[in-house]
Amino acid sequence: MRSTVAYSEKLTASEAFEEICVKIENDTAGVCPAVILFASDGVMFAELSKSFREKFHDSVIIGTTSGPFFCSEGNGQKAVNAMAVTDGLEIAAGVITDIKKNPMSFSGEIAAKMNSLTSKENCCLLEFCTAFTDSEERIMDTFRFVIADERIPLAGSTAWGVGTENNSMVSLNGEVFESACVYAFIRNVRGKILILKENMYMPTVHHLVATDVDCDERAVYEFNNRPAVVEIANALKVPIPDLKDHLLEHPLGRISKDKVYITDFDRIRPDGSITYRARIYNHSKVVLMEPNNYDKVWNRTAQNVNNKIGKPSFTIVINCISRTRLFLEKGRFSDFADVLSNSYGTYWGISGMGEQYDFVHMNQTMLLIAFE
Repeated sequence: MRSTVAYSEKLTASEAFEEICVKIENDTAGVCPAVILFASDGVMFAELSKSFREKFHDSVIIGTTSGPFFCSEGNGQKAVNAMAVTDGLEIAAGVITDIKKNPMSFSGEIAAKMNSLTSKENCCLLEFCTAFTDSEERIMDTFRFVIADERIPLAGSTAWGVGTENNSMVSLNGEVFESACVYAFIRNVRGKILILKENMYMPTVHHLVATDVDCDERAVYEFNNRPAVVEIANALKVPIPDLKDHLLEHPLGRISKDKVYITDFDRIRPDGSITYRARIYNHSKVVLMEPNNYDKVWNRTAQNVNNKIGKPSFTIVINCISRTRLFLEKGRFSDFADVLSNSYGTYWGISGMGEQYDFVHMNQTMLLIAFE
């Protein structure tokens, strides 16, 4: 088998790791994987990172905290899941440390990793960064500076810190980081790599212009030259005291040419400004979004993948934690997992605090990285 996925709901790191290893070794017939991707909660993460490195020391090991968990072997609130790929890939991995200060200082190292590949054809950049530093946009600027002219697509996630309060971690080859971005250039020797984004929302008629913002704070003070809470409350025709609940159901769509990138509501501040989980730039055009039909969206995405590369050999799925929670609340999470299993081959899925695509940090989105 070219790839395999393992899943465990054991309560200790040692038991979970043993179950994961048995599955990987059985499915790969003892062949050393080229790469192993794994996810766990924050409690088990450090021990698992070390164990994976010691057991598979010739593999590239990339980890991220996550939860809830889903993959082609199962799904649940507390678990460990992993994907191992044995051949057909060329990989060059690295890490950007202390992401809050100056990620751009790593641009030379990133370029060297990229240029170590024998070819840039059928290549992507996969990255996982830690949360709570609001550094995603700086990281995206760094990757854009290095790879934009190479036309290498990027997909990534901000690590969710379930299991420990405000604790978001990533790891590379056994080393754990709490303020970093782990990345890997991945080349599919056997075919294409298709990256698609999916959201469960569609635009309303309410278009706005952000006319007073603080990018570093991810705060909007005014839309259309009026206080942010007043303008959106008027658009949705709700009292300001009730606005919070409506903002959770109506995220912002940032408009960029023919594309829309979703930004999740964070909180309403006492001064009437609204903070979001991704930057909104001054004078940018946005639109309030509303829920779409789940089944219609899922079927459209699956058909799109099938039209472009058929059923993938294997797929990496990055789902926003807001979407995962929404599906759980609506009783549709199992349906979501079934669609993934039926449409995308062997897949490994994580829930993150944000998504990165097109060098843009966004929310409320699913990213598919499908390998032909």
